[in-house]
Amino acid sequence: MAWDPIEETELTPGYPVLKHMRQAWNSLKFLYGQIGTLAASGIPNGSFEVDSDGNGQPDNWTLNTYPGGSGSLVTDVPAHGATALKIVHPGGVGNGGGYYESDYCACSQVQKSVLSFIHWATAAGMHNMVQVRFFSKAKVFISTSVLYESSANPTTPTCFVTSFTPPANARYYKLDLVGGHSDTNVAGTAYFDGVGLAGIEALAARSTPITIASASIGGNAWADVGSANIQVPFCSIPVVLSLTASLSGSGTEFEDFQTAYQRFRVGTSYSNEVASPYPVLSNFLLPLQVGTQGLQTITVFMQLKAKNAGTAVGSVSDAAACCRINI
Repeated sequence: MAWDPIEETELTPGYPVLKHMRQAWNSLKFLYGQIGTLAASGIPNGSFEVDSDGNGQPDNWTLNTYPGGSGSLVTDVPAHGATALKIVHPGGVGNGGGYYESDYCACSQVQKSVLSFIHWATAAGMHNMVQVRFFSKAKVFISTSVLYESSANPTTPTCFVTSFTPPANARYYKLDLVGGHSDTNVAGTAYFDGVGLAGIEALAARSTPITIASASIGGNAWADVGSANIQVPFCSIPVVLSLTASLSGSGTEFEDFQTAYQRFRVGTSYSNEVASPYPVLSNFLLPLQVGTQGLQTITVFMQLKAKNAGTAVGSVSDAAACCRINI
């Protein structure tokens, strides 16, 4: 459908208006499609919900196929909203699936963007990609940046988070969702959904309450006294875990010689430290070492130590672990 307004000169008193009613209806459908694609995420129709002309293809996206390839909207296996995008590689040397390219999206070289998307494939060995192409104010191509590329793709819906900074003079970009590149002879179907500039929200959605039971320790050496697991998606940019925990020492506000110490770790990455001789509730920020692909289960350890002959007591009670992107 296209915007085709009715001009006043087209209306003649006393003549049927059926043609103009159809024209108005088509224009309304066009406007509905445009409104449906205006997402706060900045990626037009990134959940592929709008197909205003009913042709099985998402508005604001253009399908480009490799030999033998095809692509369309699907409603039987969506991961975000009611519709997802699929690209089919039929198999065979030289054949492939294809790629969907977005409409132009505005950007600036002084503004970093965080992109999240959901991706999976029926055959993990397909060569799938997400890339961004940058253009000047006049929409002249500048360069390409690959945000995701794998031949070991997840076979269940998986959230990915990445980022990009436009190069000098870039004012627009297009996203390419590549499923089944023709350079790899692996038949299968690649799926994409929930594409948007919403990385922070994507991580927060994975945040869950965690509990670490109360534990105590004496001695002045750091020791693990409890742990909890949290799941976060693949993320190719730095993130930090924020959580709140309680701490108390065996001293008093006036006896700091029995101060208790508390911190958290994931692997060899450590949070900030808190020290107090009396009960205190503190916030901790912990850099995450996220894996290379898929939904990661990360173990967070609570560590305690005590000064002199004191005792340190710490716990995490139903704290909402919140992941933040460290841009």
